[in-house]
Amino acid sequence: MARVEGGAEARLNFACELGGTAFADSRPDPKRMQKLSEVSGGVYATPPDLDKLPLPPSFFVDLTRTSHPIVPAWLWSALAAAFLGTHWLAARSAGFR
Repeated sequence: MARVEGGAEARLNFACELGGTAFADSRPDPKRMQKLSEVSGGVYATPPDLDKLPLPPSFFVDLTRTSHPIVPAWLWSALAAAFLGTHWLAARSAGFR
């Protein structure tokens, strides 16, 4: 059971772990970060070296794309009204309305 100050009890199962040496200091480890960047193919940089980082490649974004509807909106409305009218007439002639 877990209880937050002033809150209700937790009703779900969840795993808890005691804080060890890994949780004692949450600051990043520069040596480990540098090794991680080397292994993953990244670049390690400190705040003064940020201007030395390579810029990402640029790419073209086409903002002139246009789209056209298959059928105009008034035709969709006319078709829907025609189908609704046909359904109503068929139901009425069959005695359902």
